[in-house]
Amino acid sequence: MNIEENKKLWAKIVAKAWCDEAYKAELLNNPEQVLKAEGAEIPEGVRVHCGGRAEALDSGGHLSLLTACKPYYHT
Repeated sequence: MNIEENKKLWAKIVAKAWCDEAYKAELLNNPEQVLKAEGAEIPEGVRVHCGGRAEALDSGGHLSLLTACKPYYHT
């Protein structure tokens, strides 16, 4: 997968998590499984962490993904 494909896949996963609480819980608890089920390629030896806050970020052989806040509309 190239960078653009990865961006589109992650956008799809986040949007699905915003709409489905059970899917979001699974993503947060088992990110590697969910990403693989969605078609993501995770390099050997890379650990995946997923959270909603910047504090979840890590480094060194880890891939940290932020789900961001669900958008809302104010009128």
